[in-house]
Amino acid sequence: MTKAKQIFVSNRLPFNVDAKTGQLQRGSGGLVSALLGVDLQEPFWWLGFETREENLRPLEDKASQVSPNLRLKPVLLDTATYDDYYDGFSNDVLWPLFHYESQYTFFQPQNWEAYIRANQKMADAILKVAEPNDCVWIHDFHFMLLPEMLRQGNPSLKIGFFLHTPFPAFEVFRQLPVRDALLKSMVQCDLIGFHDHSYLRHFS
Repeated sequence: MTKAKQIFVSNRLPFNVDAKTGQLQRGSGGLVSALLGVDLQEPFWWLGFETREENLRPLEDKASQVSPNLRLKPVLLDTATYDDYYDGFSNDVLWPLFHYESQYTFFQPQNWEAYIRANQKMADAILKVAEPNDCVWIHDFHFMLLPEMLRQGNPSLKIGFFLHTPFPAFEVFRQLPVRDALLKSMVQCDLIGFHDHSYLRHFS
């Protein structure tokens, strides 16, 4: 029986390709730093979006330089969709709303549609490599639709989600026109993590 593997999912991969040397460079940020604390004695996959096709092969091929058990899986997403999903919806709607800055939110239906497409693109990539009982850890508000898509595609997966921002009180969250779709997806997780107990209480 194949040993279950850990699959991390984040907006971008923890490494990028140096344009001059072609070698991997570790990115910055807390999530990337957390990679150092993961037990890489077990099979470990990390999936994230990449908008440059020429970077796909180097990212996949050079992951073993970090650890023989690490697999990087860049998921190619066209630039237009990426911009609408990331800047247009994730950063112009979810980020300000979750930080109680709803006056800065700017909801556009086409950006929501891009968010759906991006989440489905990632779900399809995960389902190609995930096997029954693998553990998928989803990171942050960029992928709030992903749990339901994965559950539909492979019901046996163990799905965790960690939100790296606040989860706002109901009177704030209710302003979001697509809130039902996000909540319906998130409750498909086996485990959801928050930074603070108050965020858990708001979600509940």
